[in-house]
Amino acid sequence: MTEISIITPAYNAEKYIARCMESVLKQTYKNFEHIIVNDGSMDNTLKICMDMAEKDQRIKIIDKKNEGVSKARNEALKIANGKYIFFADADDWLEPNMLEIMYKEITQKDYDIAVCGYNNYYENTKKTESIYLDKFEERSFVSLISDNSTKYGGFPWNKLIKHELIKKMFNENVHYFENLLFFMENCNNETKYVVVKDPLYNYCINDTSAVHTKKYSLKKISTLDAMEIVIPLLPSENVDIHKYIFICSYYENLHYIKACKFDRSVIYKFLNKKNEYYKEIKKSSKLTKKQKIKLFVLARLNFIYSCAKKIR
Repeated sequence: MTEISIITPAYNAEKYIARCMESVLKQTYKNFEHIIVNDGSMDNTLKICMDMAEKDQRIKIIDKKNEGVSKARNEALKIANGKYIFFADADDWLEPNMLEIMYKEITQKDYDIAVCGYNNYYENTKKTESIYLDKFEERSFVSLISDNSTKYGGFPWNKLIKHELIKKMFNENVHYFENLLFFMENCNNETKYVVVKDPLYNYCINDTSAVHTKKYSLKKISTLDAMEIVIPLLPSENVDIHKYIFICSYYENLHYIKACKFDRSVIYKFLNKKNEYYKEIKKSSKLTKKQKIKLFVLARLNFIYSCAKKIR
């Protein structure tokens, strides 16, 4: 039986995909399958994957039209045979002993999830920032991944997950915050986890990354929808900071929401939720002084902008 299914969505990843796949094939732990989902790539990604699959039967290829990373991951989950699931991005790579260490830790006491440290690799400068994880034995898994200060992250790529833990797949209508939503819908305060503090995964930060690009996309508005679902699922200690993030995201997207002529009920839904959250957190002890000042400034700037538009 296959113990680990590694899932990698790939879209126009010809520059990086071979590095990712080779790092998987060089793992000291061998009982895995690597499912690559070619998500409608228009470059040589598929050819590179097919060529490598011919040399190793553990590589499986799904070729589909472009429908986004969540759909790609879900398609792979449908055919995954592994007892454990690991998600790797196409432009990233694993340390050679990553699977061996993570598998040993997660099976030691039948944990649900193993989480490890990671390296942030900056493609433009070729510099690496190593993230070592601290252990917080008194805190739950969902508390740690929804608290940015812990560095555990709501992302899936530094986590080995028991397959049977996944009851709900990725929300395909959400394009930002989909990872945290995935974990919040599948985990709770009782989720058993183990921590490997050392960095075993290399996360590549480059100009083409969907997370780091500054180019605006209407898909970013789905952040508000995702956060509206996520916030009620969060541990109480992390609720206020995510309400703050919602409000900031609302103001960042406001111009585009109005410009794209959304149904007015959608605009008012976001507006009412923003106002509700603002009243709840404006005096919160969970926010820093700088965060409170930012909320104040964002609200006033929006008011000034609205007034200025009326001047003829």
